[in-house]
Amino acid sequence: MSPKEMGEIVAANKFVAPTTAVITARKKVPNADVVRADLCKQENSFIYVIVALNKEGRAMHVLVSPESGKVTATK
Repeated sequence: MSPKEMGEIVAANKFVAPTTAVITARKKVPNADVVRADLCKQENSFIYVIVALNKEGRAMHVLVSPESGKVTATK
């Protein structure tokens, strides 16, 4: 989804901002570099998927609820 589409969905649904989701993900995986943040449709809802690289270069996926801004899973 484009940044414009993401912004429209975030505003229309009163979701937390993407930057807030990234900050939350960084707290969950400290010392990792965030490389991507997407708002993805998941069945009838949305989820932020934050991809970060840890110190070993391994990709981590942090799922953040756009409604609450809280981490729902780390993979």
